[in-house]
Amino acid sequence: MDSTRLSKGRVAAWALYDFANSPYSTIMTTVGFPLVFTQIVAPGRSGPLLWGLLYGVSQVAAGVLAPGLGAWSDGVGRRRPFLVAFALTAIGGTALCALVGPGDLWMAVFFFGLANMGFACANVFYNALLVEVAPREKRDTVSGIGWGTGYIGGLLALVLCEPLYRDGVAAGTLGKVHASFLVVAGIFLLFSLPIFFLRERSGPAPGGAKGLGEAYARVWRTLKEIRRYANLFHYLLANFFFNDGIHAVILFASVFGTKALGLEAHKIYLLFIALQIVGAAGAFAAGWLADRVGSRRMLLILVGSWAVLVGTMASVQTFAGFAAAGAGAGLLLGATQSVARGFLSKIAPKEQEGEFFGFFGLCGKFSSFIGPVIFGGVSSLTGNMRLGALSLVPLFLVGFFLLLKVEDPSKKPDGGERGNGETEVQKDEAN
Repeated sequence: MDSTRLSKGRVAAWALYDFANSPYSTIMTTVGFPLVFTQIVAPGRSGPLLWGLLYGVSQVAAGVLAPGLGAWSDGVGRRRPFLVAFALTAIGGTALCALVGPGDLWMAVFFFGLANMGFACANVFYNALLVEVAPREKRDTVSGIGWGTGYIGGLLALVLCEPLYRDGVAAGTLGKVHASFLVVAGIFLLFSLPIFFLRERSGPAPGGAKGLGEAYARVWRTLKEIRRYANLFHYLLANFFFNDGIHAVILFASVFGTKALGLEAHKIYLLFIALQIVGAAGAFAAGWLADRVGSRRMLLILVGSWAVLVGTMASVQTFAGFAAAGAGAGLLLGATQSVARGFLSKIAPKEQEGEFFGFFGLCGKFSSFIGPVIFGGVSSLTGNMRLGALSLVPLFLVGFFLLLKVEDPSKKPDGGERGNGETEVQKDEAN
């Protein structure tokens, strides 16, 4: 996309997908299904570890698929059909989770695993479509619009489902909780429709993969030549570590509140409604700021703040403290993920965006496994969720120091490198 002008209609269609899939994140991975799993499907001390394993393994499976699928989408010049297929998989799996009851461990594993893999894979192509709707110098801003819109979608789902969680999560209220999963699936489908019909402008990449086998061969070649992409490599590695911590915080926030502080599920639920507003503000503001002060600088501030926040969270003793920590996490969450997505779209090699968003997804999915398993494992082995929270601090610190090695191309006079040492002008001349 060469024009610096934004099409409001295309940006709106793209951002509405964040609105559509965010209820999945809030209900299915943060405040609803985690409590169903740890309190009804697998109650007891092993519940947090099993929940971390289920989420993590499904994310890793999606991550293994992501680079090859991304390279394939580059080769055929189409990302939307891939997004549609995986989004529908996520929607179907979410609806099927309404069948899960007490002790239905394998049913929960299959249905949630299906939904989570579909959700994660769809996001690879959604993220890659950012280059279709925004010029490079406005991608952090547009990415922030997407994340902010997503928080509004999450807020809508939480408000609509609040009556269903008013009596908590227990065997006797399971029917109401199941209804919330169907609400999520309905919102997901309805608000995905605009992007399902978004017209793509990019053509197939020259010499790109036309099938999945060719795609993985291309991915393998890229991995063997990874030294050509030093800036991208350092960025993806940094993202791997700080995302480890972020995913664990998302996944265990409600479980931490109930098990470490003894809070009622409905009280936590109401808190998450308020946090959607905070998160939206953080996403909108951070995207706008990152386009002005630089993505790398903004990320360093955000990741450093995460390390301080999670360390503080481990000492929280009251609902007020938990709410304050939650507000901080909400503010940082949308901001970090918005800027991280926008930054990658700036440094990924032209016509390899799908492939590198696939690598981005791969790093994210493996980190989705390790962080939650560390938190769940430490919590289960020690019986202390506060120690589980403290175990995440080193992940943010490693991510911070790796980010120091990453150059921000937007701060260079010539527009900088796109991951392989070539400027945008050189790339355009070569094509």
